[in-house]
Amino acid sequence: MNYFKLLNQKTKEQIENLLQNGKHKELRDRLCCRLTFGTAGLRSAMGAGFCYINDLTVIQSTQVSTL
Repeated sequence: MNYFKLLNQKTKEQIENLLQNGKHKELRDRLCCRLTFGTAGLRSAMGAGFCYINDLTVIQSTQVSTL
């Protein structure tokens, strides 16, 4: 599956705005970590980035759970 074909416009705009505004620390915080599955499942705010709940992280977590 190609995630870029399913790309959510809202999360894409969030990342593009951070990049255009030079918010490199926030970009690093959003993109250089991963959600972890704990005893309460996946818990995070919704938003763009690998450490937030969004279309990509939901797809990734459901693919892992089917193994």
